[in-house]
Amino acid sequence: MPWQNLTPMEEINRFVILAQSGRSSVTDLCDQFGTSRKTGYKHLERYAELGLAGLQPRSHRPHHCP
Repeated sequence: MPWQNLTPMEEINRFVILAQSGRSSVTDLCDQFGTSRKTGYKHLERYAELGLAGLQPRSHRPHHCP
């Protein structure tokens, strides 16, 4: 069986799908995916607000310069 080479985006999608299914707690899924609960809930919140588009990587660049 070949190794699954998933992109970070695919991993986030899998995380959200599994969390939405309700079979596992967010804490358990975060442990499985090697992420913090804060990040896990951030992904779920963005998905709830914007759907799949909310899971796209965002820039860390400031919106404006003082």
